Amino acid sequence: LRPYAENGVPSRAALAADFDAVAAKAAVAARDPGERAGFLARAGYALSAIVTIRRVGAGGEGPDAVLARAGDAVALGDLEGALKILRELPPKAAQAVAPWRSRALQRIAVDRQVASIRALALSDLMAVSRARP
Repeated sequence: LRPYAENGVPSRAALAADFDAVAAKAAVAARDPGERAGFLARAGYALSAIVTIRRVGAGGEGPDAVLARAGDAVALGDLEGALKILRELPPKAAQAVAPWRSRALQRIAVDRQVASIRALALSDLMAVSRARP
């Protein structure tokens, strides 16, 4: 836990609150046609960066569907599941969610360490209570 003590880690609630904005950026990034795209494609992309229309249903394929499924997992508190789903994103969208992903990994690491400490403490308490007649 020491590596996280100075700056802390975001709560699951904070990660959930941030996810929609991160997903919107990832959806825009996924639509980036690249530098070699024509004028109309680039203009359409520029417009999509201003006005974002993103599918919210988790069915189907493509970046919007991946983001919707990940958002559903985040809403249920399943950060591990969300990170697994986010692996399906194309590179540009994955890059857009990378900072959120990093913060989620920190939260997961802290939760696992706390669970391990809690389990050890309970085990020690049980051992002490069994040793006493």
